[in-house]
Amino acid sequence: MHPLIDASDNASRLDLEARFMYRILFCVVTREGRMKWAIHTHRFLYLIVATTLLCFTGRGALAQTCDAPDPTDFKVSAPGPSVAPDAAAFSGVWAGSWLLAGNAALHPTPLCVRIHVSVEDSDRASVAYCYGSRSDVGTAPQCDLYQAIIRGPYLIFFTSDGINISMRLKGPGAAQAQGDFPHNLPTLITDFRKL
Repeated sequence: MHPLIDASDNASRLDLEARFMYRILFCVVTREGRMKWAIHTHRFLYLIVATTLLCFTGRGALAQTCDAPDPTDFKVSAPGPSVAPDAAAFSGVWAGSWLLAGNAALHPTPLCVRIHVSVEDSDRASVAYCYGSRSDVGTAPQCDLYQAIIRGPYLIFFTSDGINISMRLKGPGAAQAQGDFPHNLPTLITDFRKL
């Protein structure tokens, strides 16, 4: 048991840990220099639950309204029989969202992305990188075509904006993408699913 948690409480361990976290968040030092714990546990808990639900509900709604276009002059072809299974698994359309800093750093804005991958052989693929609009920075929906390399469970390509995107297979129909941005911008990591 942690020394700051009252041992006389008869609540469950989880409840004790939750109370400890609330006390740490809302501690106030009194004039005598002792710690005084000011907690409105139930109100705080309801606030956390409500905020969490709003965040996840909002993010889900944004992900469902992706306006990334389908590429013109690009078709996903089935990989040939000589293509390695890891490479062939990339073939198809992948959907995800980058969570980018918006005009207000505290309110990141999702950018929906569709990555169309046509595997050519065990080492190479053609990629149509399509993304939706962002009204906060004036970005319009667009598709760009790139050549990618495949190394084991990784598909790697560079965009014309200097972004290094690498996708790693996580399982059937699941991948994790990492975007390394230029100009010391933070690296982004997000999950993609095959459509």
